[in-house]
Amino acid sequence: MKQFNIKRFGRLLRWYLCENQRNLTAWTVGLTVAFTLIHAFFTWALGYSEVKEFGESMRPTLMATNVCLFAITVIILYIASSIFTTLKTKQQRIAFFTLPASELEHYLVAAIYVLIVWPLCVNLAFLLGDVLRASLFMLMGYEWDLGINLSKQVYNTFGSRGAFFPWFLSLFVVAGTWLRRHSFAVGMLITVVLSFFLSKAHRFFCPPDASEAVREGWTWFWNLFYLAFTIFNFRLSYRLYKRFQIITSKYTNV
Repeated sequence: MKQFNIKRFGRLLRWYLCENQRNLTAWTVGLTVAFTLIHAFFTWALGYSEVKEFGESMRPTLMATNVCLFAITVIILYIASSIFTTLKTKQQRIAFFTLPASELEHYLVAAIYVLIVWPLCVNLAFLLGDVLRASLFMLMGYEWDLGINLSKQVYNTFGSRGAFFPWFLSLFVVAGTWLRRHSFAVGMLITVVLSFFLSKAHRFFCPPDASEAVREGWTWFWNLFYLAFTIFNFRLSYRLYKRFQIITSKYTNV
């Protein structure tokens, strides 16, 4: 089967989600509890000493939100680097490769699972944890603030950077497709090195004292640059997947 079929793809996606439903639900519940405890810790530790003295009612919530959003980013990157972690054994590979679907459908199902489904569940856990903590503190008669409003500022910051984060994420997908072991560590190393050199290039071509027109022009250039390499990385990841073998080395998938 080489041609893409939307109905077959939909059935395969439903099957993949059902197969991983228990694991996904368990992690969502666990992360909800973890985010609730993080929010409760900062609110309880800082909310009733410094807040009463200085009146900074949002400070504990802001600190907790920053910690949670950092954890969300790390989790999403780790999941992206684990795109094919369910295909480590010979039996798992045979079962997945023999499913009645094309290679592209197989790859897209795995990609959607780690790039869309998992991030949605992680953010849902953050939302539930934040609301649960605020509700409990409200019932106990304490001051409470929702971190959801504060998190919008962080997401707006990511959005203002255009295609940077998708490119960042695509590097972890490539590492997860290529490597069987230590894909997250290798992906982090690659992104740190590339980010360092790209930041140097960005400051060289667009120094802090550059005019607004120059800054805007280079912003468009870098967005197109990141977008092009994001497409390249996902295409590379798919080509690596097409070279998967039933029996591979200990460290790589091809």
